[in-house]
Amino acid sequence: MAKPQHNLYIKLIYILAAAALIAASGFQTLRLVAQRLASDFLYPYLSLSTVVGRQLSDKTLLLHSKTTLAAHLQQSREQIGLLAAQVATAAELKVENEQLRRMLRLEPQLDYSCVYAEIIVRNPLRWREYFSINRGSDAGVVRGTPVFSLSHNPPYRLIFIGIVQDVSRHTCQVVTALSRDIQLSVYLPHSKTYGFITGTRDYESPQRLVNVDFLPGDKNYEPGEPVVTTGFEKMMPPGISIGTLASVDQGDSVFSRQPHIGGAVAPDPDFAGLRFVIMLVEQSNEGNGTK
Repeated sequence: MAKPQHNLYIKLIYILAAAALIAASGFQTLRLVAQRLASDFLYPYLSLSTVVGRQLSDKTLLLHSKTTLAAHLQQSREQIGLLAAQVATAAELKVENEQLRRMLRLEPQLDYSCVYAEIIVRNPLRWREYFSINRGSDAGVVRGTPVFSLSHNPPYRLIFIGIVQDVSRHTCQVVTALSRDIQLSVYLPHSKTYGFITGTRDYESPQRLVNVDFLPGDKNYEPGEPVVTTGFEKMMPPGISIGTLASVDQGDSVFSRQPHIGGAVAPDPDFAGLRFVIMLVEQSNEGNGTK
């Protein structure tokens, strides 16, 4: 009698182990599905603070004097004129690029449109590393879509913020360059080298720097040189500013000949005060969302 009972215990252990494996493998999927459903269901409530903020901002305009409003209007017109000139120049360059690609019989580049979005939710424990925005798959956003912001001072240019990690119909979650969940190839044009950024270098440091790894060890690097995107990743345009090189980890000895070294990048954007972002969406993926 003892042997059949022993076999029953063994079968029970196998069944429990298999159930645990199935539950562990399905937990991530169930969590992802629940998160997407919750994002769509709670979207009207999450966006409520954004709507109220816009209305209050509109009301506060009435408190300004006509002179102040006229000065702001003139400044806005100047900025719009400058941006319009840059757009016209970019359009000419785009036409020339298309003509050259046809002459060289190269495949045409993907056509992108800009999707404008606003941050509606932030992770309180990782304020600079994760946030949710009010655009989703209805606006053509997909997983891996690059996210940028615009520099505050002229000449205006795009600044890399992060990558879309998860998408629902109306919202999506963005992981920023400060998160250790991100890996992105970068290019240093002054030293003509490539590397990879891998998230925050030190969570405890007040100056949030980004790790950069796999830099060739036989190159000379200068602090302050720009760090930009390579365009190797899908949907990521090249030459977008990420930040500047803050430091490079040198060898412990003059005889050190490491093939690759690491360093730190000081990112351009102020992640803590960020409110609006821009995404580049393929024209074929573009939905009916507001741009």
